[in-house]
Amino acid sequence: SDVCSSDLGVVRRVRFRLGHPHELFALKSMQKREVMDSDLVDQVEREIAFQSCMQHENVLRLYKHFEDAEAVYLLLEYCAKGELYQLLRTRRGRRFTETVAQHYFVQVTRGLRYLHSQQIVHRDLKPENLLVNQDDVLKIADFGWCAKTTEPRNTFCGTLDYLAPEMIMRSEE
Repeated sequence: SDVCSSDLGVVRRVRFRLGHPHELFALKSMQKREVMDSDLVDQVEREIAFQSCMQHENVLRLYKHFEDAEAVYLLLEYCAKGELYQLLRTRRGRRFTETVAQHYFVQVTRGLRYLHSQQIVHRDLKPENLLVNQDDVLKIADFGWCAKTTEPRNTFCGTLDYLAPEMIMRSEE
């Protein structure tokens, strides 16, 4: 099976019998000790709670979650082409053609419209959190920082490389 690291944990490509024999899935495993030591228990619980109830073509599906004494596991939809970030890096000139960029932009927009219709904000949208499956369908992933729009939030979160200058300067403009 293929293995890669995520911000929190390890993701493996696995075959699992869930409705259809030998379907491919991504199994994300997070060591409980690492989650607790990094004070990320709330983030993992939020990711599971939000992602398990979402169903949209452009949102990564969480099929099941389970745990043992050592780790928490998330059985996720498998995206054979991986992160949009990596796809972009392997392109000539590290850029997509306008047609390809438009294709992915439309799919991100559809996914975000769905999330917003569910009163969910992602709060860490970046190319590393956009996955692409074998059929070139983009999936929004990694819901650890998401929040309900109905709950007041003043948490400083996200990835520094992608934060707006006013967020870094803590401006309200």
